[in-house]
Amino acid sequence: MRKLLFLLVLLLLTVWLFGSAAISFVNMEDHGGAVCRVVIGLDGNSEAEATQNGNRLEVLVKDWLPGTAAIANSPSGLLSSVEQHGNSIFIIAKRAFRYEQLSLGNRLAYDIFVTDPDKRQRLAIAGFYAETGKLNSADRAYGELHTDYREDGEILYKWALLLQKRGSQRATDKLLLIPKASPFYAKGQALLATLHADEEPLPPPEPVAPPAPQSRITPPMPQSADTLTKAPEPMPQAVPASQPQRSYGFLPLLIILGAAILVIIVVFSLSRHRKRPDRSLSTTEFETSDTALDSKTMCRIVSKLIADGWTTREIARELKVSQREVERYLQLCHQGGHDDAEA
Repeated sequence: MRKLLFLLVLLLLTVWLFGSAAISFVNMEDHGGAVCRVVIGLDGNSEAEATQNGNRLEVLVKDWLPGTAAIANSPSGLLSSVEQHGNSIFIIAKRAFRYEQLSLGNRLAYDIFVTDPDKRQRLAIAGFYAETGKLNSADRAYGELHTDYREDGEILYKWALLLQKRGSQRATDKLLLIPKASPFYAKGQALLATLHADEEPLPPPEPVAPPAPQSRITPPMPQSADTLTKAPEPMPQAVPASQPQRSYGFLPLLIILGAAILVIIVVFSLSRHRKRPDRSLSTTEFETSDTALDSKTMCRIVSKLIADGWTTREIARELKVSQREVERYLQLCHQGGHDDAEA
């Protein structure tokens, strides 16, 4: 009986030890007095609950093993101290703050931010997001800064560095916006040369665009008409026969499918010969209306993306067309060519 009781107590103690954690260390990292990261290290698996009360944040470790953590209270422009009281870690700030919580395995990270940052502090917060891997938050922070400070070269340069890190071609647009009088202009040009070192500049079709009367006399209607006639050609190529033949590997099924397809083709050809004149008129009408609507829609899409700050290369890549075709749609939009096509 005593041995059984002893084993039961030992089992409960083992379960409690495996489900508990001790606070091993607490570190502080200050970033420009605008944000401070507090990392709490645990020796095991445990849940924690954070509660903000005024200028104090309490982190309560639920399944806690008694012990004293090594706390590194480094100087900070935002936090005054970090203290441990039992299974609670108290983060005390000098002013009002907001926080974000992040779990990293056996580590708990709490990012403390000022609530009303100035320009320099907002730059520090954006840089903190970029350093810690929160690239979407950093992109949004730089975008808000650029909205408030349009001619600031430092914001544009650091934003371009972030976009380069993300592999976005928008970095070139931001570098081109840096004013020449800015001290970051030389850095921006150097980064721009690095970004396009392996590219050959393509001569844009600008010589054809300047003569306005020529573009009005010969509007690109025939080109759009050619594309209208070419666009419907891939549509009837819906080959239902090849797809099921490839998907079925049994000979009887292939024979049945082939016979069914032959019957469908014969019925379809007979019905088509009966109503041949009416269908040709309706298809041409639908093709011209659909294509006219397509050119108008493409003009609106291209003009909207250009207004949002997209480059012609990005628009061509997004719409899966050539860059010259995007420029042609842009010319159509400026000249009112899509209205003529619609009429």
